[in-house]
Amino acid sequence: MDAGIVELRATIGTRWVSGLYDCAEALIADATPMVGRHNLYVTTATPQGVTASNAFGTGRALCNADMVRINRILFDFDPCRPKDSNSTDAELGMARDRALDLASRLDAIGWPAPSSGTSGNGWHLAYRVRLPADEATASAFSLIYQALARHYSDDAVLFDSTVRNPARIWRLPGSINLKGPNTADRPQRRAITRVPNDWLCVSRAAFKRLVEICTPQPAPDRHKPQSGSFAVGRGDYSSLDVVRWFEAHGHYHQPGPRLGMHFVRCPWEATHTTESPPNRADCCIWEASGGSAWPSFHCKHAHCASRTIRDVMATWEDGDKFCAQVFGGAA
Repeated sequence: MDAGIVELRATIGTRWVSGLYDCAEALIADATPMVGRHNLYVTTATPQGVTASNAFGTGRALCNADMVRINRILFDFDPCRPKDSNSTDAELGMARDRALDLASRLDAIGWPAPSSGTSGNGWHLAYRVRLPADEATASAFSLIYQALARHYSDDAVLFDSTVRNPARIWRLPGSINLKGPNTADRPQRRAITRVPNDWLCVSRAAFKRLVEICTPQPAPDRHKPQSGSFAVGRGDYSSLDVVRWFEAHGHYHQPGPRLGMHFVRCPWEATHTTESPPNRADCCIWEASGGSAWPSFHCKHAHCASRTIRDVMATWEDGDKFCAQVFGGAA
């Protein structure tokens, strides 16, 4: 157990009942008879100042102040449905599609494969990390979760932006979600998690990259050159046709597996120390999403790890020609 000590928590009637464990076998032995009778949850962060009794009903619920290290980044996609009901197969499938889209985007910026699965009603991703449970991590999580909620939440699926606090409880894999009544079209399901054979931690560099992507950027004054960057022209870069731009420079390859994603030849491929695969999946662009967003660029090669769409603009210097609008009006 990465956390060292894990809280097992169950809803019994209207009460929460807990136990603290540092022995996985003891936790499983106590949880197994409760599967199908109670909703079961566990914590994922590392606490300090508490002692494991390895016996259910003898511990208190852990709180954020108890936690000193974050071991998981948890992303949860929950289908919108009637209150206190389970999801249909179709609703669960929509949540799964959203989660897999996020996993693909994170893979493109250097994140390793997550564990993934269903809580019974929604779909989740869990990434291994080793981050301090401090204010800096909390601020970074706030940026990430709010940005992903804006991107993924709609009337069909909700990206849960609240599952980021250190003491967050997570449904116990193998337990049954008893949230709603068991019906033919909205059945009670077992929580299932699939863990990669090589479940790697997210690197600090990859985590920082996501924080940078999710950090809101002030709208640039496209009438003035920016210090330390390229001389910005009059193009409204939220209308930049990034596909046609890369095609014009002979660097477009093919559409990627997700809507708006494309595999391309890196503008700096001559400096790479390893060759690109035939499908060019080591370098990709995304079309702009949202009225104020710019297209984005990422290359997996170490030489290009910090480069963004701004660096491409600075290198090719003709991005304005491929914008459908000028800043402040139609082209």
